[in-house]
Amino acid sequence: MPGAHRRANHHHRVRAGHRPPHQGHRDVAARHLGRRDHRPDHHHRPRRPHRPTNHDHRHQRQPHQVHVRRPRPRHQDLARRPRLLERDSGQYKFTYTVAEGKAVAIGTRTLENSGGQRTTYQILDGLLRERQTQEPGPSAGRVLTDVFYDDRGLPAKKFAPYYAEGAPRTALFAMDDALSAETQTWHTHDGLGRETEVR
Repeated sequence: MPGAHRRANHHHRVRAGHRPPHQGHRDVAARHLGRRDHRPDHHHRPRRPHRPTNHDHRHQRQPHQVHVRRPRPRHQDLARRPRLLERDSGQYKFTYTVAEGKAVAIGTRTLENSGGQRTTYQILDGLLRERQTQEPGPSAGRVLTDVFYDDRGLPAKKFAPYYAEGAPRTALFAMDDALSAETQTWHTHDGLGRETEVR
């Protein structure tokens, strides 16, 4: 029968072209292996080095920059500039004044119960030893004390508190007549720097 023959031929063609799934994978692998230019390390080639382009900003030449190094100030230059440092700790406020040719002054500002402020100064010599103290006194004046040192740096003479006009300040006060100080204490030391006499 013609119809049966056509169905048989169609069935034969389908059966002849049909292959199991694993057979198709084998054919694909065989075709790849059959190429002449096939290389086993085709996927492991080393990358080419990066070539900068005109649009690559990372490799553009940067303008040359000149850095000028400023010289650090010397100790002499620092001493020429008057400096005022402050430190506030609540009830007390401390100030430090340093100027060329003048003694170093440490100011202490105290907050009183009445709400006012009381400022005293401790003046130091070139070796940062206490040379004079100034604090507020009666009649808008000030009360001062002095300490003098001998050649070895030991305290040799002290003035008891005495009165002077003017408010306390950072400058060293010098008396016109040292004998005007009512109470003076002299200290004597031996060769080892021990105090041996006070008069």
